[in-house]
Amino acid sequence: MPSTKSTFARVYSTRRWGDDGGGSGPGSTLSESSGAARILFHIILSLNAQVVVDAACGAMVWQSKLLPQLFSANPTLRYIGLDAADTVVQANREQFHAYYPRIQFEHVELESVDIPPTDLIFSRDTMQHNSIKNVARILHQFVHSNASHILTTSYPNGSHYCNGPINRPISTGGFFCIDLARKPFGFQPSARFEEVAFDKKWLYLYNRERLAKELASAWPRLVK
Repeated sequence: MPSTKSTFARVYSTRRWGDDGGGSGPGSTLSESSGAARILFHIILSLNAQVVVDAACGAMVWQSKLLPQLFSANPTLRYIGLDAADTVVQANREQFHAYYPRIQFEHVELESVDIPPTDLIFSRDTMQHNSIKNVARILHQFVHSNASHILTTSYPNGSHYCNGPINRPISTGGFFCIDLARKPFGFQPSARFEEVAFDKKWLYLYNRERLAKELASAWPRLVK
């Protein structure tokens, strides 16, 4: 079975998701990420987050426009991008080298990495490209961090991109419409934010400690 790193390296090298968003897909363009940018800006300021981990960060097309605004609003903010695609990580390091160490990038597999110390984990357009087992493993790493909150994608109303039921099984590197509030997950967020995007995405905000308890209860059925 291919590793997660090799799987997503191939996604970018073959442009499986197209050229939009630097190869991260049409949902990562400036226009289609405007809602996510607005929500993330609000959450970072409302939590007074000093460190944000973006997992996975992708090609950073829309984030590159948001970060100067965030740094202006919070001059001590640090941003750490994690991604499994080596070419993406290297390109991001080159693009943002002038901001180092305020902006850092690491080439990792989310299902096994120890999350760097952070206040907020932001995980947009990531879980839906992983198998159910990998989603559980990624969440396991998230809840074993010291983050106070996790902000991540769900599709509560489905999407024309679903190609099947919500939370259907896939292999890592594919795509499914995920809703962490529905079975087999059943994780109820503390807040929900509609992106108002073409693919009907929402962002769910979780308290890490509460999610850790719910994940521990669901773990046997998620990784069987």
